[in-house]
Amino acid sequence: MEGDYEYWNRYVNISRVLSRDSETRRLKLKENAHFVFGGDAVDWGVGDLRFVSELVKLYEEYPGRVHIVLGNRDINKLRLLQELRPRHIETHPLKRLSQPYWTRRSGKTPYEQCSADDPDNVSTRLRWILQFTMGAPKAFEYRREELSLMNEEQKISDMDVVNSFLKEISRGGSLRKLLEFGKLGVIMGNTLFVHGGVHKVNYGWLPNSNDVRCT
Repeated sequence: MEGDYEYWNRYVNISRVLSRDSETRRLKLKENAHFVFGGDAVDWGVGDLRFVSELVKLYEEYPGRVHIVLGNRDINKLRLLQELRPRHIETHPLKRLSQPYWTRRSGKTPYEQCSADDPDNVSTRLRWILQFTMGAPKAFEYRREELSLMNEEQKISDMDVVNSFLKEISRGGSLRKLLEFGKLGVIMGNTLFVHGGVHKVNYGWLPNSNDVRCT
């Protein structure tokens, strides 16, 4: 879905298992039906907040019949709790910040990838993370637009956007709940639902105690 709320609404309109209550607009799941969401709820549309909130409510209202598979775009938001902390920004300035291999090819540091006029603060850091490490170059402005729509066209500041991202991933936030409810795979009957691919290279592989480190 990747945050495309209009696409979600079109899907609900043609779905054989989901519908909306005509008065409350709440989602309803057909009796004896199951719904599996395949992951990637956010990043590429003006609907992250509304879609995730609806999906979480659907899961809570139909226990055992709504299944959430987690995607990379959902899981990677956990990074924000650490990387947007003031102390982290202070100790890891953009001029010396490590970056993923796919952005190193440009030969530019994270600082050079940002606008020369942008201060190294929390909003600049979030923009950089979204654009250069999460493949979501428009997500910051999409969130601003959605917040404006949800707040009757009020002016939304950069910090409003930052706080929205942090609120969603913090305890009690809808995206945090989605991560708590979700799984890496769902088995129903003889069908396996996963976000990534199942290939002969990884089929049947399980990590052993030497591969996993829990902290």
